[in-house]
Amino acid sequence: MVCAGLDSDVAVAADDQATEIDDGTLHWLFRSRPWRDTPSAPALPTISDVLHDRLTVSWAAPESVVFDIAGYDVQYGTVGSAEFAGWEHDGTATQATITGLAEATEYRVRVRAVNEAGGGDWSGVVVGRTLAGGVRFLDGTNARRAVEENAPANMPIGMPVSATTRSGPLRYELSGPDAATFAIDHSSGQLRTGRGVKYDHEWRASYSVAVLARDRGGAAGRIAVRIDVLDIDEPPDRPQPPVVSAVGPTALRADWTAPSNEGPDITGYQLQYRAQGTRTYRDAGHSGTGTRATIAGLASATLYEVRVRASNDEGTGVWSDASRGRTAGEDGGGDDGGGGGDDGGGGNPDLVAESPRVSRSSLDTGESFTLSATVRNRGGAPAATTTLRYYRSTDADISIADDQVGTDHVGGLEPGGTSAELIALDAPNAPGCCCGASANPYR
Repeated sequence: MVCAGLDSDVAVAADDQATEIDDGTLHWLFRSRPWRDTPSAPALPTISDVLHDRLTVSWAAPESVVFDIAGYDVQYGTVGSAEFAGWEHDGTATQATITGLAEATEYRVRVRAVNEAGGGDWSGVVVGRTLAGGVRFLDGTNARRAVEENAPANMPIGMPVSATTRSGPLRYELSGPDAATFAIDHSSGQLRTGRGVKYDHEWRASYSVAVLARDRGGAAGRIAVRIDVLDIDEPPDRPQPPVVSAVGPTALRADWTAPSNEGPDITGYQLQYRAQGTRTYRDAGHSGTGTRATIAGLASATLYEVRVRASNDEGTGVWSDASRGRTAGEDGGGDDGGGGGDDGGGGNPDLVAESPRVSRSSLDTGESFTLSATVRNRGGAPAATTTLRYYRSTDADISIADDQVGTDHVGGLEPGGTSAELIALDAPNAPGCCCGASANPYR
């Protein structure tokens, strides 16, 4: 409202209009001017980042004469419809992403600025079309897969985490906090175990990753995937054959080494024996985690087969191969005695050490290992108990210059009979040595 007066009792009010006052001497032109202006219309907006279900609209801030711009109204609607729907937009940012749209559909979008005086004029209408063939995962919004603990590298994990689209083939990528622990087939979405990763349920029961799928048109989808590590029974591995030696005429002693074990700690061993030529093994009554046992109540001068297996809280392992040992005769026998000359005659025993081998093909200095060999009687007469001697040598020949590193008691052997022997040793502190074995009872 603008008020003007010629004298104290002449007043004219004008509101957004021109008023002429003529008193005969003065000609005044009064014109009012509005003082509460709304913003002008923004320039035509632009559309970018179009996907199958969304588009982004951007605009430039228009001029606002008196009051600062407080925000913007954004409206959209499908082409062919006279109606507009409002899209909630907070603040003075000049960009908005409208989501939840139908694929392959044209939309009209317009914006206007708002200040204290109210909403200004609407911008012109810009048209954008959403993409066809949005990416949709078959599992929905979340997926779950499982892998057995101790699984080797590059093993498939369940069904592929696959998606569908109308815009050609998809490329899959892996992300998320545990992405480095797994691998993915880029063309199929098949998850696989990673290289150099040990999956242990007792250490970690699940992992979290995300799979991203993108088509050639730029449409993309993302799904969260939980990968569970399944707990499986992990009994101890198969032990090496025990080392069996005579302890008088009615007893044998068995020694063995603990096998490899990926599961819980070993809780005990089962030891069995049988006389050679019989079918049924008998339990030796061993208990606890010790790796030595005496089997008593045996027949004298008799060849026995002995085997062992280990147990833990997740199961019992596989039986070892059997080792053979002969109890001493009533006269006590002797480790180094008995037998005639070593002339290889048909009526004499002939003991040889065959297939010497170590449990590890490569050893660090001081590392523990087992050394084994098979003793065979290739003669034509039974062989009495004897001693298998192990030597450290710098070459393939055993001589008096070589150092003896251990011995094994070998029970008596029938013609053609064999006995598997094994001892535990530590590698020398200096590299370059090798070991050999001799089963000559006269050494």
